[in-house]
Amino acid sequence: MGFFKEIEERGGVVPSIESGFFQSEIHRSALKYQRAVEASTKRVVGVNCYVEEDEGQPEIDIHRIDPAVEASQHERLRELRSSRDGAAAESALADIREACRGDANLLERFVAAAHASCTLGEIAQVLREEFGEFKEPKTL
Repeated sequence: MGFFKEIEERGGVVPSIESGFFQSEIHRSALKYQRAVEASTKRVVGVNCYVEEDEGQPEIDIHRIDPAVEASQHERLRELRSSRDGAAAESALADIREACRGDANLLERFVAAAHASCTLGEIAQVLREEFGEFKEPKTL
């Protein structure tokens, strides 16, 4: 059955998203692809064919944040919040919240919030509170 027919039978795009159909199909397709690569029925140059044997596995360097840098960033954030116009920042976040509840342009409110020294975390928190967070359905 074709994807469009399947989506139509499921009631459209929104019900398909809500039921986890798209995410399930992505997972299914990725698993099928990975199994084909591992079985060498799907050839990928540098992965399962034309691989230089003497290269070995490269060691992966994990970047660790220096605790002093982390503490410095926390201090900078405290300074920003204490030195900004708190009322302007709260007003800008309230404007974002109001725009989320209607059909107003969010981008211009994001820019205004940035000019009011709102942090990305503060802006994202408003969006999470208004729209929620995507949680993948446990349908797999």
